[in-house]
Amino acid sequence: FGLLHVAPALPAFMRAYPQVKVDLQLDDRKVDVVSEGFDVVIRIGRLADSSLVARRLAPVRMFTAAAPTYLAAHGTPRHPHDLRGHACLVYTGTTLDWKYRDAQGREIAVDVNATYFCNNGQALREAALAGLGIIRSPDFTIGDDIAAGRLLPLLGEYGTYEPDLFIVLPERKHMPPKVRAFVDFFAAHTAARRAG
Repeated sequence: FGLLHVAPALPAFMRAYPQVKVDLQLDDRKVDVVSEGFDVVIRIGRLADSSLVARRLAPVRMFTAAAPTYLAAHGTPRHPHDLRGHACLVYTGTTLDWKYRDAQGREIAVDVNATYFCNNGQALREAALAGLGIIRSPDFTIGDDIAAGRLLPLLGEYGTYEPDLFIVLPERKHMPPKVRAFVDFFAAHTAARRAG
């Protein structure tokens, strides 16, 4: 998300606020916002630490998808359980237990056949585009590929966990102006991208 959406937004922010110095750190590990001294963190998922201040920016839609070449060679899964017989591309540190919901809201948990692990969403996207397997990834990573037909969405009739995008701050009574400026800027930027 940082490479695709935060970094491209920063030039406009820095032009609008030239006095603000930026130290962008692109890391998928869950940082300790307070002890590591971060002013702002972008998180996707559920937030557990209630001592932090969080602003929900947007929902994140998750897709299960594969390249047409993969599906032509291996067939198209029609039910989540079919994923057991397919090569799956899995984000390192996440569960192999992919969860879906049927039309009645019942959970379907599938222990997928992970053939490729990676801790970078873009690398997993490239593997999916190359026809190496089925990916489950957020719209901000593969949405354009689905729209262009490079990846085909799968199992659309089954719901899946859809996390939220948050901007997270250490709890502070008085937010520094530079932080307030970035929070407002990035919230507006995110809203404009979703509307456009």
